[in-house]
Amino acid sequence: MINRKILYGYHICDGEIAVLEEESMVVKQVFLLYIEGESYQRIADFLNAHHIPFDLENQSWNKHKVKRMLENPRYMGVREYPRIITDENFYKVQEIIRRKNENRIKRTENESNIPWRMLTCSECSGHLKRTGGGNRPQGILYLRCTSCDISIKIPRAYLLRELIEQVQTQEEYSKMKKYDISAEAICLENAVNRSLEQIAAEGSIDLILEGISARYACCRGTINRPREMDWKHFRQTVSHVIITSENQVRVIFK
Repeated sequence: MINRKILYGYHICDGEIAVLEEESMVVKQVFLLYIEGESYQRIADFLNAHHIPFDLENQSWNKHKVKRMLENPRYMGVREYPRIITDENFYKVQEIIRRKNENRIKRTENESNIPWRMLTCSECSGHLKRTGGGNRPQGILYLRCTSCDISIKIPRAYLLRELIEQVQTQEEYSKMKKYDISAEAICLENAVNRSLEQIAAEGSIDLILEGISARYACCRGTINRPREMDWKHFRQTVSHVIITSENQVRVIFK
């Protein structure tokens, strides 16, 4: 068990990324359990019940950690990462994820509305273009840079999730910065300041808590995320999307 400074299943050995055998067995088991029909949460519960730690600092598993593991193509052996999962099992998992997501994400959003022209190479800032042909799994997007010719494989469900979450997080942050402070919050803040100027400020803590509550009331309702992306709004607010060969996604706003 190590501190989680590197992807689960690996460690640094002689300055290079190497497979950590004990954790690699867990990775293989997670993929097999999902292929057999288990959910993210049930897999996390299984790992916790068998006292399999995630890392030293945060030993417990949750469905999000399981999901990120199942969607990460580095387990197939990308660049400096040695292979742990076979292509067959990785693509089986992506196909299962794709089928499950069809009921949650509209197919029009899943295909035609993805802003393909905004996808940008992290190496040279060139345009990433979709490539086709061959018997390829439907759950995987194949991209090639038109400038440096680098090839990228990324799960469609993972890309969509990153686009939606990053845009909605940015919108929530903007709303939080622009929220209107109520008259009640201002009055309570002034009362707090006066109270703190006194040596024995009885009730100062209560006033501070009331002030926090009043300010929070001004911005409530801004953190409920919609389930679907407004792609028209996306194109109006986003400049481009950077994707690395290791499947890191970063949305750049205008």
